Amino acid sequence: MARWRFDGVAGLAPRRRQQQGLFRWGKNRVGRQLARLCVRPYGETVGSLLYPGSQHSIRCLQPLVLLAERVMKAHQFHHLIWRLDAGFGSDDAIKWVLARDYQLLVKGYNSRRAAKVAHQVENDGWQQLRPNKWVAGVPTRVRYGRRIHTLALKWRTESAVERYALVLHTIEALSPAEVLQLYDARGGTIESDIKQDKIGLQLVRRRKRCWHAQEAWVILSDPAHNLLIWSKDWMFTGSSFETYGLLRLVQDVFVIPGSLEFEGDKLVKVSLQKTHPFAPEMQSCLQALFKNLC
Repeated sequence: MARWRFDGVAGLAPRRRQQQGLFRWGKNRVGRQLARLCVRPYGETVGSLLYPGSQHSIRCLQPLVLLAERVMKAHQFHHLIWRLDAGFGSDDAIKWVLARDYQLLVKGYNSRRAAKVAHQVENDGWQQLRPNKWVAGVPTRVRYGRRIHTLALKWRTESAVERYALVLHTIEALSPAEVLQLYDARGGTIESDIKQDKIGLQLVRRRKRCWHAQEAWVILSDPAHNLLIWSKDWMFTGSSFETYGLLRLVQDVFVIPGSLEFEGDKLVKVSLQKTHPFAPEMQSCLQALFKNLC
């Protein structure tokens, strides 16, 4: 069975005078944060949770995991890899995830511990990944209740400053380089999706002052996001629209003027404005959609 990869991230842009929580970054900036759970590589959103701007990532982890479990069966847990950044990488959070029989790939939260461990690695113990990045296998010094591997990561910034991190994982079949490649495959994809949703689905512009109204708007935006993702397989495969992001689909493709004709409750005809530059190709995409769904 193929492994699923779940990623999580948080972030809604701040707004002044929106007294829902002071951001940990930015002086006198308040707002809300969005925690989103996505399945890779499909790009689907399982769900989103709204938090005050002062909420730390660690406190979002358990609600996100429990949200995922609502749509899964218990025997699937060991096939699922939680791929998390350092904000979720505390010792208690790691123990909690491992105790639920998941696979895990996470960057450690404690930067001082990472620097201390990295300084104990001999020079010939480092494996070079790139000209400015190295990795080394190190002993796991904390008991997490399950077998877990630890990698020390060292890299040099553009200003020639060395940085360190620990990457912990339970994936036995991969080499250290492959583990880091899998971790780096996160690549800001969720952040990019949220950014596109902010503009394309009006998450920021249509922000509600009432907390529960904002939660309802976030819930409605999740199926809208997924419909855009699914539309690429349903109707855009092989077309120039296949490579479009969510923002461009909303602002350029799904705004073609036209009309719908119904017989009773059945859709019988879709007409598009001929002068629109995307109309001919969109007509072919709609034919593919009706062929696949009807």
